[in-house]
Amino acid sequence: MRLVLNIRRRNQYEWVIAFILFVPFLFGLMIDGLGTSSLIKYSLDVAWLFLLCGLFLNRIRLSTPELEKLLNMVFIFFGVTLIGFVLGEKSPFYYMWGFRNNFRFFIYFFACSVFLRRDDAEGYLNALDLLFYLNFIVVLFQFFVQGWSGDYLGGIFGIHKGSNAATIIFLLIVCARAILNTFNYSESIWVCLIKCLFSIIVSIFAELKIFFVLLGLLVGLSSVYTKNSTRKVIVIIFSVAALYIGAQLLAVIFPSWENWFSIEYMMEHVSSTNGYTDSGDLNRLTGVHIIWGNFLITWPERLFGLGLGNCDTSAFSFLNTSFFQRYAYLHYNWFSIAFMFLETGILGLGFYVGFFVVLYVCINRRLKDDPEAKVYCQLAKVLTVVSMILIVYNQSMRIEAAYMIYFVLALPFIQQKQPETESVNHEYSIKEAKP
Repeated sequence: MRLVLNIRRRNQYEWVIAFILFVPFLFGLMIDGLGTSSLIKYSLDVAWLFLLCGLFLNRIRLSTPELEKLLNMVFIFFGVTLIGFVLGEKSPFYYMWGFRNNFRFFIYFFACSVFLRRDDAEGYLNALDLLFYLNFIVVLFQFFVQGWSGDYLGGIFGIHKGSNAATIIFLLIVCARAILNTFNYSESIWVCLIKCLFSIIVSIFAELKIFFVLLGLLVGLSSVYTKNSTRKVIVIIFSVAALYIGAQLLAVIFPSWENWFSIEYMMEHVSSTNGYTDSGDLNRLTGVHIIWGNFLITWPERLFGLGLGNCDTSAFSFLNTSFFQRYAYLHYNWFSIAFMFLETGILGLGFYVGFFVVLYVCINRRLKDDPEAKVYCQLAKVLTVVSMILIVYNQSMRIEAAYMIYFVLALPFIQQKQPETESVNHEYSIKEAKP
């Protein structure tokens, strides 16, 4: 009898990509559970810098014209930030910190596209599914046993204020994949319904109101991108019923949000001139207007902003800008769109958002060239739309959890082909013992 083992050699870049994707799931336990310093998060900076060096050493081996277009968008955005830095005349350390906070995700996106292969990506997505069920158990424990809820209930992402921002991204990715797999007949409809139900339960306990809106969007976009089927009708009916019941339960647990799901209340909430906290700070739909009239006065400032990093904040005191110390009460750092506009102006914000617009177009092109990547393209298209909403809604596109989104956005461009010398077959002869 002969046993054949197929063992694929993973290079260092693949391990680093996996490290960046999965290590943030341990931060909640390490920081909130074991008392480890939050500075441990900066270990990811060493990882993405390694990937950046790898891209340069490999001369950024982009395999498709679409990736080249996206790289050009990032380079133009980078050029705009350099001009803003020169005009702003601030510390180069501020600029480097701003570069870190904004460009690390683009670097990760291109690294995934260049260094990963498709079966790696599928394995990582399956691992996210396993973590999803673990997170659900942890959330139940935190809510019913420890008494955590709302902003402090983050499941495996921790129990600190704002930990549920990462939960939103995580739930959206798992649900979007489950819905698309179900519509494409590659996953059981019951598994999909269970994932959606568990996600709604988590969103209720964690007070993730936006998830109710985005889950409806996921179902709607997935319906547009796939063929009609009975499964689709069942999922849509279940989603509408579950979201309605979930909204009622949310109002029971958090009575202050009883009217949140009315269109009038939502629009008033996100556009109130009193600000997000009713204390005169910025709001989601008013931040850009207020920044335009009060901080970006000259046309060079309006075009290029106050300079990348010049309004940023950090756990390191020497990177805590004077602008943030003075205007932190405005909470502009709570919303990516306001933050980006303040630092990079019209051009910076335009090219930043333009990356996602061009990405959406490139994914459509990729779908025509590589039909085998159909589900990946559909998933990335859904998450591209979600990303543009999150840019306006909160700051989650700037935190470590955003690596998950950029990993998904890279899926259509990850190659199926395996490089030569990447795998090796080991054959062992096993002789049966004679009696």
